[in-house]
Amino acid sequence: MWFASHFDQIFRVYTPHTHFTSLPPQEKLQSLVDGDMENIKEQKERHLKEHRSKELTLELKAVSCAPRVFEIRNFLSQVEVDYLLDVGSNSTLVESSVSPGGGSSETTAATKKKRRDSNARSSSNTWIPRSASSILDVIHRRAA
Repeated sequence: MWFASHFDQIFRVYTPHTHFTSLPPQEKLQSLVDGDMENIKEQKERHLKEHRSKELTLELKAVSCAPRVFEIRNFLSQVEVDYLLDVGSNSTLVESSVSPGGGSSETTAATKKKRRDSNARSSSNTWIPRSASSILDVIHRRAA
């Protein structure tokens, strides 16, 4: 992790995990298995390079030193944003687990009903695994 000694400090980071500039055909976006992800990692050339930018240097701007927080503009391309929105909108949202009171992890029917009827807080989420497509895997690698 980069040491941020002051606000607005800029770090430039080159990454081989470049932006997608066009959406690959659906058959190339199929789910990846562990072997596919390892093969992609070992390739000398970028996976699906005809749909990606040639290079990418990200600028990380320190917006807080403690805790360290960085702003990364243009982390995602518009193609990637649109893809994430599409994948997310086609996913099923599940009610988040919220513990009433003292943080009990009890999951009885009565507890689930209390959570559902709670006026204090509620939320929903979904998980999209990086192995769901090559685009998600590249975004994951860029963030790592």
